[in-house]
Amino acid sequence: MDLNHLSLAINKFHGSIPKEIVIMRNLENLYLFQSGLSGTIPQEIDTLGKLIHLDMSSCNLTGFLPISIGPLTNLSLLNLHDNQLSGHIPSEIGKLINLKILYLQSNNLSDSIPREIGYLSNLNKLYLKGNQLSGFIPHEIGFLRKLSELDLTENFLSGKIPSTIGNLSNLNYLYLYGNKLSGIIPDEIGNLHSLLTIQLLGNNLSGPIPTSIGNLVNLESVLLYQNNLSGSIPSTIGNLSKLRELSLFVNNLSGKIPIEMNKIIALENLHLAHNNFVGHLPHNICVGGKLAKFSTSNNHFTSHIPESLKNCSSLIRVRLEENQLTGNITDAFGVLPNLDYIELSENNFYGHLSPNWGKFRSLTSLKISNNNLSGVIPPELGRAIKLQALHLSSNHLTGNIPRYLCNLVLLYDLSLNNNNLSGNIPIEIISMKNLQILSLGSNNLSGSIPIQLGNLFNLWNMNLSLNKFEGNIPLELAKLISYNS
Repeated sequence: MDLNHLSLAINKFHGSIPKEIVIMRNLENLYLFQSGLSGTIPQEIDTLGKLIHLDMSSCNLTGFLPISIGPLTNLSLLNLHDNQLSGHIPSEIGKLINLKILYLQSNNLSDSIPREIGYLSNLNKLYLKGNQLSGFIPHEIGFLRKLSELDLTENFLSGKIPSTIGNLSNLNYLYLYGNKLSGIIPDEIGNLHSLLTIQLLGNNLSGPIPTSIGNLVNLESVLLYQNNLSGSIPSTIGNLSKLRELSLFVNNLSGKIPIEMNKIIALENLHLAHNNFVGHLPHNICVGGKLAKFSTSNNHFTSHIPESLKNCSSLIRVRLEENQLTGNITDAFGVLPNLDYIELSENNFYGHLSPNWGKFRSLTSLKISNNNLSGVIPPELGRAIKLQALHLSSNHLTGNIPRYLCNLVLLYDLSLNNNNLSGNIPIEIISMKNLQILSLGSNNLSGSIPIQLGNLFNLWNMNLSLNKFEGNIPLELAKLISYNS
């Protein structure tokens, strides 16, 4: 049969791949992806010796990857992703010397990556993500000098990242996250001059971030979070002028943030939370005007809020809680139109709540608990109509709860406990139908508890203790008990 191109892709066939396919010995391209066919890969696949492209992805295939795949030495593309293939990757895979693209991701393949994979000297893309592979990354991976994309994520790989990975000078994308890799990040990583992204998150890597990372001047994202890395951020990080994302949270990193960090003007996401950093936050962090997400929570920073954040209109999320930051925050932020979430709790900030918070029309969460704020809650805050969570607990706020606050009809969490607030709970609270948490304890609130609270049927946590309320507890509150039960 002279047929050299066969595509049955994207159909709703039933049953197994017909064995008659293997007699089409002149086939060069066979596309069965998303065809609805299932079953196993025919053992006689080796008869299709002229195949260049073989794509059986998303076919619900089961069984093993047959060793008879080895004689298909003309293959340039082998795509079997998103099936249910099991067993090991046969060593015969190393015979596919013309292979450029190997997609085996999202299967149930197990055992180790065969060393013979190093024979695939023409390989450009290798994707083994989302299997059950175990053992070490073979040193022979360093022989794949034409590789531009390597994805071994979400497996059970262990041991060290082989130093031979530094030979992959054409590599653009390195994905090793979600494994059990340990040891240090090898210095040889600095030889990957073409690298655009490195993602090693979710492993057990230890030791310092290598200074050689500063050689990777094309890097756009560095994701090293959720490891056991220690030491300080190397000053060479300042060489990465194209860097858009740096995520180092949940490690054991320490020391001061290098001043060279201020040179990275392309930064959009910077995540330093849950480490042991000290000293000042980088003062020019938004000098490029692109910073969208910034988190430094749970460290030991002691400085003021960086001046460059004040008018950083690109900001979407800011998390600076659980540090020792200080300074007057009355005017620390201008009106940021895109800000959705900000948490400054558990620091040493002082000053007043600015009326400008009411102009933050995208803001859904404002959390400044456990600081030293004073003054009143500005009624203008009631104009931030997208607010869903407002945490101002454990400050020194005085005055009444402004009735305009009850315009925040999307609010589900209102925490004002442990202040010096006085006056009545405004009866307009009836409009806050989405309220689930109401914490007003440890203030100087007085008068009677408004019966309107009984109509907030989503309320499940209410604290009015340690105030100066009088009169009877309204019977209407019983409706909350029966409704929530």
